[in-house]
Amino acid sequence: MATKASRWAQSEEDAAAEARRKRDKEEKRKAKDEVRARQAAAMAQQQERIAEKAGERSPKRQRVSSGTDLEDGAQMLPLVPRGFRPSAPVDQYELLNSIEEGSYGKVSRARSKIDGQVVALKKLKIDQSHDGFPVTGLQIKTLMLQLSSAISYLHTNYILHRDLKTSNILLSNRGEIKLADFGMARFTSTPPPPNLTQLVVTLWYRGPELLLGVQSYSFEVDIWSLGCVFAELLTLEPLFQGKSEIDQLSLIFSMLGTPSNETWPGFRSLPNAKALHSIPSNANPASKLSARKFPYLTTSGLRLLSSMLLLNPADRPSADQVLEHQYFSEDPKPKPKEMFPTFPSKAGQERRRRKATPQAPVRGAAPAISEHEAASIFAQRHQEEQGAGFALRMA
Repeated sequence: MATKASRWAQSEEDAAAEARRKRDKEEKRKAKDEVRARQAAAMAQQQERIAEKAGERSPKRQRVSSGTDLEDGAQMLPLVPRGFRPSAPVDQYELLNSIEEGSYGKVSRARSKIDGQVVALKKLKIDQSHDGFPVTGLQIKTLMLQLSSAISYLHTNYILHRDLKTSNILLSNRGEIKLADFGMARFTSTPPPPNLTQLVVTLWYRGPELLLGVQSYSFEVDIWSLGCVFAELLTLEPLFQGKSEIDQLSLIFSMLGTPSNETWPGFRSLPNAKALHSIPSNANPASKLSARKFPYLTTSGLRLLSSMLLLNPADRPSADQVLEHQYFSEDPKPKPKEMFPTFPSKAGQERRRRKATPQAPVRGAAPAISEHEAASIFAQRHQEEQGAGFALRMA
């Protein structure tokens, strides 16, 4: 009886296929070996060429002796290497004139009292304040650029924020600003509608026209608040820290001067301006901000800040004009938001001294100013209350 073949037995066809696979594998191995051999030979030839070139090049040697080719009577003088020497004291120089001033220092032209040499002296500006958020000139430009862009977007869409202040600005850990608290915002038009709410904007950031009871206003009220925020970023404290509407007007007029029909046409027609008929003749005329108040600000930046804090609302720039100002294009350039420092730990913030700002007002009519209260605006101020400092909320 014939034995049945196993189903797993290898046939002749399977044996032939296995032999072909072995031959192909051996041929591929030989081809790889040939490629490796050619690469090794090429590498060896390249190293030989490099070695030949290195052997042809004569090595450079330092000259250690003068030789015997000196002329008669000539002598070798020792070469004394010039090292670093400490700078002379500042009082040994006579200041001639100022050259340039930036966010971090001031460069002046001076002459040495010893040898008369004309040099350039640079005086660094060091901020000793440790309160609030640590901002620099570069970071201030970036913050103001983002904030002005946000205000420009709102005004382009006919939206008044009406409560712009530092406590309503959120700063993320990516260096991005978010504008918050639109509880007092409203749509407007051109020309602005009449009989708008007078009592808007937190007191320290409220424009003089709102304090005087204007009933129709436009985007200029946000520009005034933007200027107050700008000044607060620079000095790390609010610019006008009034305790009441009267005190706020007094602070504004004492720093920026008193308005008149020439500097602010129609000023006398405002409801609360009628009580200011007792403006003394020796009152300070309307003026711009003093550079001594902002020593770290460039000339272009001071012009921008002064334009945003003009008493006459019609003279203030628009948000688009603020963005196009020279301050943002001059050196030093705004700091990239990616390079902003990280925030301190939460525990560190809890130890930091916190300062409160006034609350937003309840909507309504502007408080009336009596003649007696108006007279106190121009009275001599004996003491100013210390108020809140600059602080940003983290998103």
